[in-house]
Amino acid sequence: MTRFLALDEEVATADWNCRKNTYDEGMQEIAPLLEKFESAHGDQIEADAQRWQDIEREARDVGWSPGTGGVETSG
Repeated sequence: MTRFLALDEEVATADWNCRKNTYDEGMQEIAPLLEKFESAHGDQIEADAQRWQDIEREARDVGWSPGTGGVETSG
């Protein structure tokens, strides 16, 4: 497993090194658009974030464990 993880890290690092410049350029281009989108849709983004918190709370109430992603049942 250690060899696999080392190879995986090596491949992921090489992949990122190839993509980094393009990613950075793309983020510079999209950043103003994201700010504009957030300004136009901020209320809905906040409402969705609150609803997601409500969903997580409801899931925890029925046994969902955020640490494992599983549902713990009794009995």
